[in-house]
Amino acid sequence: VVRSETKAPMCNLHWLDQSGIMEWFRRVEPWMKINHYPGMHNALARKTCLARNMARMQRHFPVEYNFLPQTWIVPNEMIDFEKQFDEFGKAKTIFIAKPDAGTQGRGIFLTNELSKIKAAAADRETGLLVVQRYIGKPMLIEGLKFD
Repeated sequence: VVRSETKAPMCNLHWLDQSGIMEWFRRVEPWMKINHYPGMHNALARKTCLARNMARMQRHFPVEYNFLPQTWIVPNEMIDFEKQFDEFGKAKTIFIAKPDAGTQGRGIFLTNELSKIKAAAADRETGLLVVQRYIGKPMLIEGLKFD
């Protein structure tokens, strides 16, 4: 593991896990491998971007993308999402809410209460949320969830 910027150009594999990724793209040589690609942040890395792109694919290829749970980006799609709840703000379905920029499970919660989703969506620190119908028995790899 090389942590020195002066030795980094000699490495073949670069694991970037910090801000300033765009700066690194200018220094990548043809033999180097990195764990990010240009445009990845705007297309896949943020949960909201991934949700929008998956919804787009589902519209174009409904049969191939029928595995996706119903998904909303709130507060942007709050009016449509509210239709999932009764007049008391309760749902028979459980939803999973994920902060757009969260990592490693931080900020993720399960609920069937609209008030909890609204509170999280109103939280300036949380920002946008991706809310999905919770899948009780998801596909697992060696017994673990993955993404």
